[in-house]
Amino acid sequence: MILTLKDITKSYTNSTGKVTREVLKNLNLSIGEGEMVAVTGPSGSGKTTLLNLAGALDTPDSGEIIFKNFPLGGKTEPELAQFRNHEIGFVFQMHHLMPQLTAIENILLPTLAFKSNDKATQYAPELMEKLGISDISNQKPGELSGGECQRVAVARAHINKPSLILADEPTGSLDEQNARELVSLLKNVNKMFGTAIIMVTHANALAQDMEKVYSLKNGTLTAH
Repeated sequence: MILTLKDITKSYTNSTGKVTREVLKNLNLSIGEGEMVAVTGPSGSGKTTLLNLAGALDTPDSGEIIFKNFPLGGKTEPELAQFRNHEIGFVFQMHHLMPQLTAIENILLPTLAFKSNDKATQYAPELMEKLGISDISNQKPGELSGGECQRVAVARAHINKPSLILADEPTGSLDEQNARELVSLLKNVNKMFGTAIIMVTHANALAQDMEKVYSLKNGTLTAH
């Protein structure tokens, strides 16, 4: 397994330290290499919290997160930052592209932190061609459609060749056609590069395009 979440519990507290809401309750999830998984559920069900834990952006109250047989608990923040940079790609509902940068410059942003830019600079045009967006390489986000911006965001998530892409409602701001095109692009990334994908979404129809579908309700996952 590439990722295992074992008996994960996560709660939120108020300023006095009192638990106000238990979001995840003894949650278990295993993702194999190259698997495509969708997680559905209503707003507030904990889908984003689940992705934040899977991507080491947050820590559980209890339980264990294991990535490629290595527990993430106990790692320092610099170690986790390096882990995220090399192993995890993130795609959010809003593309979060830098407006002053071109598409290819936005794609290269994750390569700057750890001086991996030289090889990536050569790889980025090849990646854009494979993903069908080479024609917008030098355009800035303001010159692109919402669907094009999200496709650039997918390329940015893959530029460091991560093992896992976490997509948080990536089609939430798109119309139906662009939403389907984006899911198709994620599937192409999975097929071409063997990248595992976890996508959380409200759209049950889009979720069915993934290999496995889980629903998150009352803090626990149920397989469809």
